[in-house]
Amino acid sequence: MPRQDPIQRKLKLLDDRLDETSSLHNRIFSTSPLLLPVLGFIAGIILQANFNLAISTWITSLCVLTIFAAASSYVKKQNPSVILLAYTACLAFACVGAIRYAAIDQPYANDIRNIVGQERVLATIRGRISTPPKKKKTDGWLFGTYLSMWSKPSTSFYIKLDEIKNESGFSKTAGTVRVQLDGNLKDLGIGDSVEIDCWLSRFNAPLNPGQFDIKKYLQSRGVFVAAQVNSPQAVKLLAKAPLTSFGRLRNRFTAIASESLYGQTLPKDKSSPLLAALILGERADIGEETYNAFRKTGLAHFISLSGMHIGILAGFIWFLLKTAGLTKRPRAAMCFLLIVVYILIVPPRAATLRAAVLCWFFCLSVIFSRKTNALNTLSLAGLVLLYIRPGDIFIAGFQLSYMTVLGIILMQRHISNWMHTMTTDRIKILHQPKTQDTVPLSLLRWFTTWAVELLATGFSAWIGGAGVMLYHFGTITPLASMWTVLIFPLVLFILAAGFAKMVLAVLLPTLAMAIGALASNLADTLAAAVKLIARIDMSQITIGEVPLILIACYYVVLIFIRFAHLRTKKLKTTVSVIMTASIILSLGIIKYNRSFPRDLKLTCMAVDHGQAALLTMPGGKNILIDAGSLMSKDCGGRIIVPYLMEKGIAKLDAIILTHGDLDHITGVAEVIAGTKTKTILANSAVLEKAKQRSSVQFLNDYLSKKNAAIQLLGPETINSKTARLINLWPTPETCADASIMDNDKSQVFLVEYAGRKILLCGDIELYAQKKLLEMYPNLKADVVLMPHHGSTANLMDQFVEKLAPETILISCGQRRQHNAYKPKNAVNGFYTPVNGAITVTISPEGDIKTTGFVSAQ
Repeated sequence: MPRQDPIQRKLKLLDDRLDETSSLHNRIFSTSPLLLPVLGFIAGIILQANFNLAISTWITSLCVLTIFAAASSYVKKQNPSVILLAYTACLAFACVGAIRYAAIDQPYANDIRNIVGQERVLATIRGRISTPPKKKKTDGWLFGTYLSMWSKPSTSFYIKLDEIKNESGFSKTAGTVRVQLDGNLKDLGIGDSVEIDCWLSRFNAPLNPGQFDIKKYLQSRGVFVAAQVNSPQAVKLLAKAPLTSFGRLRNRFTAIASESLYGQTLPKDKSSPLLAALILGERADIGEETYNAFRKTGLAHFISLSGMHIGILAGFIWFLLKTAGLTKRPRAAMCFLLIVVYILIVPPRAATLRAAVLCWFFCLSVIFSRKTNALNTLSLAGLVLLYIRPGDIFIAGFQLSYMTVLGIILMQRHISNWMHTMTTDRIKILHQPKTQDTVPLSLLRWFTTWAVELLATGFSAWIGGAGVMLYHFGTITPLASMWTVLIFPLVLFILAAGFAKMVLAVLLPTLAMAIGALASNLADTLAAAVKLIARIDMSQITIGEVPLILIACYYVVLIFIRFAHLRTKKLKTTVSVIMTASIILSLGIIKYNRSFPRDLKLTCMAVDHGQAALLTMPGGKNILIDAGSLMSKDCGGRIIVPYLMEKGIAKLDAIILTHGDLDHITGVAEVIAGTKTKTILANSAVLEKAKQRSSVQFLNDYLSKKNAAIQLLGPETINSKTARLINLWPTPETCADASIMDNDKSQVFLVEYAGRKILLCGDIELYAQKKLLEMYPNLKADVVLMPHHGSTANLMDQFVEKLAPETILISCGQRRQHNAYKPKNAVNGFYTPVNGAITVTISPEGDIKTTGFVSAQ
């Protein structure tokens, strides 16, 4: 990095500020003419997605704007209004964006969406495979390998439809379907024509807050229908795709890259998945613990191919070619071609494609001796990618990718100058005359300059993406910039070693093996360092769901700070501080209200056949009662933890297991991996079962390795201010009685607050229900979480009537809902497969309210 002269740097910044004193419109038109068109394109997509106007409306508007622009240019031949034409173009591109989105969103006459409704249908379809079949692994969650029903491999891919079979035979159809196959699919690839016997259905909306919306995600990509295939034998190959020269080339490049990175010269070890993620973007095999550590520290961008990876690769190529003696134009041409090869190898993600487009335009500017503008090039990349897939504008990854780069483009130089002013400019030894330079001084100057520039870049990217992170994930990583500075050198060395190994694997295999061993050791060090950093509490602050209006205000504040010009610098600083403090205060109030609530809330999450109920007591004590499902795979990582993050809950005071059945414990391991859990509690019957070969023993063995073994739940009441969680059942004698069924040893709790009561029944059956009413003959409850998932086969006569509830909650699967208890008289019934996550709220005044997530939507 060249020596940073404070005077030259400030002069450059002064030039920028002088340029900014001119009209904002003029600056945009002269340096970034594509900014307004891309903003218009985005606005059109958003308007069409929300209001679903007819395409004819947008086409008419586009024609009117075109005529208006032509007329304006004709009337003012000598001096046409540039501003007027620019904003007219912006509106025209809004029409184009809306038309493009509508064209993808609206079905054709023979579209598969017109055939498949809300009920699933048995069908035979024909079409061409459009994505590589991807094998899904089951070892990503603890119980994924416990039962054969969960450990069976599965394969997913997408197919472009040609025909569907009906009563009269095959007929033409169109659309793309996501295929989920139980089993392995061999010898099939992109372009192969297949016939599939399957169940077709629409995607379901999420039943829980925070749960990933697969329906919305796939609809943004033009996929509306799913195909469930029960066996590989149901897939019949009709014709193999002719392998084109392009296809052969891509397959060859991919095979060479994978073999070069961790082939025979570098046997696969525990560091291989991390290397594959850093270099090739293949992150499916990264362990849950490692991935969570990168996410919590705000360093997940290192394991998601982004502009940084493309930039390092381009820099590496540029350096090698420069060392070889090539001039700039040949260097740019070679760099262009090698980035094309790299893009053919890695997964086609938004961040990667955006970075590649930026790099290609830079190379073309060098080849044709043109000067580029980063903001204009970013706008062009966004315009191209959104035209191809307009729905990507609603995807968190796409938004985060572009907003971080935009933050760097707009903020980095100003933040860097401020940081230099506060640090390096005040260190006199760094500004001695060149005649007095020594090697240590040169190294010190290089290191301080590099650190400040990297910190400024990381902070600029963080500022740009913080709003997106808050809106989609409800978290802030305030130390991410600092961690980036500490970790970046290690990542740089790993990427350089990995790229070097891929280049040298064929030419110098022995040297490549040595470099591979170095890269492997560095990857192990990187994983250990990130896990260590993740233990620091301030690495991630969980806020929870943040209103969109607050996110919009955040970006308005950033625009004001960056572009506003007031009469005096002091006035702008004062206004900026007030606006920033208002945003921080608003977030603080949201966080405080969620951390120290006045109401008591019980949320029964929709986990299919299973149970996971979160009790939030006044004052902020959070207790998770059970965490499991028999049908939902990885309910801990996919349902419970996302729900907790959505509600701003990063810590649990306890997880209490009512008993040891699978459908109550399968998500515990993932919950403690994704949150800070103080303790895990269960009664003596569960602890006794943990000593035998059972699912509880399987779980407790894992928890013991994490220093989180299940502890004995005492008979005492759990208090939080004026709320109580009272242990009603079972008695110690019941737990010790081997003749009593496990379900009848389930923990039963009574929640009391503000004169209201909620009864949580676990899975107790006839024996325990009878004993419970004998022990507490006057037991009443306003709300009852029904025993054994609402099953009527094990429900005592008059059990519900004697409790006299106003509301009953039933946590069950959709297939068992028809057998669940139906309330009588004026009792309200809520069912998780219908209402989604069910939340009971009791105010300090004793007012009680029950809502379902789906009905609230």
